[in-house]
Amino acid sequence: MLLLEILHEIKSFPLHFDENSFFAGNKKEANKLKTQGLGTALKILFSEKLIANMPESGPSYEFHLTRQEIVSLFNAFGRISTSVKELENFRNLLQNIH
Repeated sequence: MLLLEILHEIKSFPLHFDENSFFAGNKKEANKLKTQGLGTALKILFSEKLIANMPESGPSYEFHLTRQEIVSLFNAFGRISTSVKELENFRNLLQNIH
């Protein structure tokens, strides 16, 4: 029940993080955020052994993500999911034409 309420509340805010408004007028910072999101994903991918050896509780000194890396990673997830959705819409349009 609580989860449904949260999802309903989320739908009332269509764009939770829009880097265009966040970095209005500063394309350099927006591009840095995009690049850092992909870099963070690669950092996680190539740190598989470090992550596998992390303790289940307590601090991990070998692998950590900064706040900026986490923000940029979620932004990258958002961009990829939007791209996948638009690709699906495009495929549906093509199927309707033929």
